[in-house]
Amino acid sequence: MATSCNVHGVVGVRNGRAFTYAHGKTFWKHDGFLPLPSGDLAVDFFTFGGDPAPLDDGPYSGIARVVSQTTVGTNVETTDPVLQLFATDDFAAVPPIAVESDAPMPSPAFIVVGRVCRSNLEVDQNRAFDIDVSQYGAAPQQLIRLRCFYPSSHSRFVKTPLPNVSKHVVVHGYLAGFDHGRCLIHVRDISLGPGEIVSPAGDSPPSMTLGRFDWKGKGAKRAKYENDFDKDQPSSSQPTSSSSQSICT
Repeated sequence: MATSCNVHGVVGVRNGRAFTYAHGKTFWKHDGFLPLPSGDLAVDFFTFGGDPAPLDDGPYSGIARVVSQTTVGTNVETTDPVLQLFATDDFAAVPPIAVESDAPMPSPAFIVVGRVCRSNLEVDQNRAFDIDVSQYGAAPQQLIRLRCFYPSSHSRFVKTPLPNVSKHVVVHGYLAGFDHGRCLIHVRDISLGPGEIVSPAGDSPPSMTLGRFDWKGKGAKRAKYENDFDKDQPSSSQPTSSSSQSICT
């Protein structure tokens, strides 16, 4: 059964340059950074080599496949695993309004599909289980290992059992760290599968109504809403009929 690990969200990139991967495949390689609550995690970030140029330095948002690759530096005897991200769509630059905000960048979400390979007593003490994912990054069957934790701060997971070994699962969560070649994932949602999917019969998909949200509005809009709200409120000197009735009763 197929396995996969994708990251959805913000990635900081800089220093884009041409890079030849295994089997002569060319990419644009960037120094990438994933925003985590404890800091920014350095990763290798690759975009399609057929693009006319690498990305400019800055934060971008999109979807990428994730693998773990062991790299060996010159005159270095030890190996050092590093996360590698391969863009699967056109990453869009994060708007300046989000960059200029004092709030930290949101941590990207991880979506993992695979089989549980470890869920024993030692791991169970931390309410965790392991998943190994093999997928195509720049070459077939590149591996990424993940340890998924049920967060103790979320009461909805208190009675959620750990999945058994070999159980096929779909996990949504956030990256908490990268240790010894293994991603540490805080689980936010989990589904056990595979299951049978029955699609309802229908002539055509229903139409949807679209609206507009002021994504860059802050104090000015809030003040306007508050003023409009005040105008809708009854005056204290002229009580409404309902308030008069309550006084009379």
